[in-house]
Amino acid sequence: MPLSYVIGILNITPDSFAQSGEKMDVSSVVQKAVSMVEQGAYGLDIGAVATHPGAAPVSAQEEWKRLSEVLPAIRRALPTTPLSVDTYRACVAERAIEAGVDIINDISGGQWDEQLWDVVAKAKVGYVLGHTLGTVAEPTKMGNYADLMSDMIDYFVRRLDTLHRKGVSNVIIDPGFGFSKTTGQNLYLLEHLQYLHCLDTPIMVGISRKRMIYEPLGVKPTSPQALEATLQAERIALQKGATFLRVHDVLETVKLC
Repeated sequence: MPLSYVIGILNITPDSFAQSGEKMDVSSVVQKAVSMVEQGAYGLDIGAVATHPGAAPVSAQEEWKRLSEVLPAIRRALPTTPLSVDTYRACVAERAIEAGVDIINDISGGQWDEQLWDVVAKAKVGYVLGHTLGTVAEPTKMGNYADLMSDMIDYFVRRLDTLHRKGVSNVIIDPGFGFSKTTGQNLYLLEHLQYLHCLDTPIMVGISRKRMIYEPLGVKPTSPQALEATLQAERIALQKGATFLRVHDVLETVKLC
């Protein structure tokens, strides 16, 4: 298998299942960030807005308030660790970059804020180009595909071309597991992930404890069964050539790589 990297998911949203029952103060968040890196995470992806079905909308002001309280502290504690912020808003991305973030992880693929790509281009930071056909109001709304892989490749080709013309060269693609895809389409995508290598771009896979993993098993995302199924799916992703795995369970995933 090719060399792969583990990216730890650090959600600072009060409705995140991963943070259920955990303290959300700055000290606790930094402690968790440091722990993930000590467990072997190459980098961290920090998110302040939930995108799961039924998640409450969050304003840009509230999103930045959550991030502003933790980003400087995490950067001080981990001065050399690659940090990304999971946002689709240009104003939030700009402030996060000023706070020391290296990468903007945009699940919308530039569709929900037309200014975001200009911010990334100006700052010359890395960019994760996500795939979705959903809207900002309904990010997981199912899409209609003539052919899933062909349509996805076309989506990425067109957006990569625009990004490169804007001067954004450090791009990672994320096929968007769980976004505008049925469970069957998500599983099909996993089995055919290797077709995305034609784009000659690193691939990030985020399937950790997602609905496509736990719902068919009839368990909760926090269950041991969901973890084991996640690890099995991540093994497949690695076999298909994923470059990055975006995960909740760093220690367990590092063993796969």
